[in-house]
Amino acid sequence: MASNTSQQPGWVPYVWLERSFRNWWLIVLMMILGGLAGLAADWLQPPIYEAKARFLFHINMIETGSIPQQDEEIILSTANSLLTSSAVRDQVITAAKAENISITPEQFKQNASIDRYNEVYELRYRNSDPQVAAKVANLWAKTAYAKLVEASGHARQVYVLRTHIDSLEKCLERSMGPATGQPACSLQTVEQIQGDLSASVAALNTEWIASGGVSHALLFDLSDLAVVPSRPAAFARNTFVLAGSLIGFFLGILAVQSNVPEYLWRKARLA
Repeated sequence: MASNTSQQPGWVPYVWLERSFRNWWLIVLMMILGGLAGLAADWLQPPIYEAKARFLFHINMIETGSIPQQDEEIILSTANSLLTSSAVRDQVITAAKAENISITPEQFKQNASIDRYNEVYELRYRNSDPQVAAKVANLWAKTAYAKLVEASGHARQVYVLRTHIDSLEKCLERSMGPATGQPACSLQTVEQIQGDLSASVAALNTEWIASGGVSHALLFDLSDLAVVPSRPAAFARNTFVLAGSLIGFFLGILAVQSNVPEYLWRKARLA
């Protein structure tokens, strides 16, 4: 004799979908109510303002020649790392303190962000005070620009030193090779070449560290400073509404699969 439990249907996708489509109105209603609840939650939050400054980055192809897309991304990624470096952040916090604006490293990390649109980088800063948002965004942009200028100068020295080291190494090879009857280079002795080479390598290491890995072929410009935002940012509102709608969707599915519409219908008929 077959067991009764084997005759009881389990979860059937077709039945689940058919019930959801038949009661779609309840799911939509729950999503609308959830979205309205998210909108109400956003209204209860203090307004957040976002100010943004813009950088333009280019790569000087005259300096690099044709390079793979991956190498271009590495150059731009290094510049992005400088914009978000702890050195820049600490200087911004110090400068903000001089403007009577108190920011902790954690607050800066939470409220600062960078968005990239091809060669345009937007430095964004959020605060409940629009004046503070614009002030900090501009302090960040100006500090980052000064750091880029400094790093670019060191990167140029890295390029010059590498070229000089290459010439010294070739000079040393010729000096230690078979005599050709021609002077190997402007320096007369191997010892002089080796001394210059050692000094150049040491200088190269120092300049490389100071450059932060920024390429000498990187071109940049602080194209737009931040202005004081006149309206609160909408990203928080969108998040609240989306989250509320999703919660409403899942609650609607749960209500449909729990036969809530049939229960309400039967109760209405008996009333």
